[in-house]
Amino acid sequence: MEDGRWKMEKQFVLWIFILLTSHFSLPTSCLYAAGAGATSGVTMLETVGSRNSALGGAFTSISGDIYSIYSNPAGLADISKRQLSSFFVKSPGNDSRIALVYGQWLLTDLKSGLALGVYNLNGGRMDINYVDGTSETVVSQSDYLAALSWGGYTAKNFMLGYTIKYLSTELVEEYNASAFAFDTGFIAKIGKNFSWGAAMQNYGTKIKYNEIKESLPFLVKSGISLNLPFGGSQSLLIAADGTYLIKEKDAFFKGGVEYSVAKTVFLRGGYKKFDDLIYITAGVGLNIADTLVLDWTTEMSDLATLNNASLTLKF
Repeated sequence: MEDGRWKMEKQFVLWIFILLTSHFSLPTSCLYAAGAGATSGVTMLETVGSRNSALGGAFTSISGDIYSIYSNPAGLADISKRQLSSFFVKSPGNDSRIALVYGQWLLTDLKSGLALGVYNLNGGRMDINYVDGTSETVVSQSDYLAALSWGGYTAKNFMLGYTIKYLSTELVEEYNASAFAFDTGFIAKIGKNFSWGAAMQNYGTKIKYNEIKESLPFLVKSGISLNLPFGGSQSLLIAADGTYLIKEKDAFFKGGVEYSVAKTVFLRGGYKKFDDLIYITAGVGLNIADTLVLDWTTEMSDLATLNNASLTLKF
């Protein structure tokens, strides 16, 4: 009887945790508000990459960055060097988020790029108190998201990309689940300075915790960007995205700007709005001899202030 009661209590904790993470966006995944509820796999909605984050997540139409693997794989078509990058998020709580991404150009008839990324979310430790007076401390959530992407030119100014993803997740060190998902997207370059991109993400299997089944956050999005060179060595990038979550029928907006000097120093700012939550982002980047790239971003909202950084080695 005691084992049965303990099992029921653990299942109750599982139900409450899924409810909180999917409907109220705990700090471990606080990028989407209540409107993004009713789905699991919120790790798939996180903005990965410091530059991506600084632009408010408006990355759908931007190419040549290996973090396109998490936004629109078509952008990998413009990768010109081998790249190895790490990403780390510092939050006010005890949770952490890290990523490691490798990408390179491919020697094929089509100009193309390939990238492999692994992203980990550790929700930190939490205490569970049972009705019999006992308690235990567990890791609230541990997610691993692996992605393999290809992006290439299929026409002179048209890029197409595909991503295969695998999500492994564990809640309260007791309930494990996994899912496969598929992304696809395109970027069209219109003229010298304008780009339009669109992507479909997270089309895949359901996540099943014990007997609880949840859908992945399937979405479609579109974005535009305008790159304005001026003053010889300076340029201004303006980007805007719109995202629509299919099941939840929610739409979100993101926008960002990037000012660069000699493609060496970058100043960035961004804005994103999810339901009633508004996020303001600011960041800087430093490109050292096109070999070492350092990026830092802070993201401010009513919920918390998060800082993240990326370190990219090009060779």
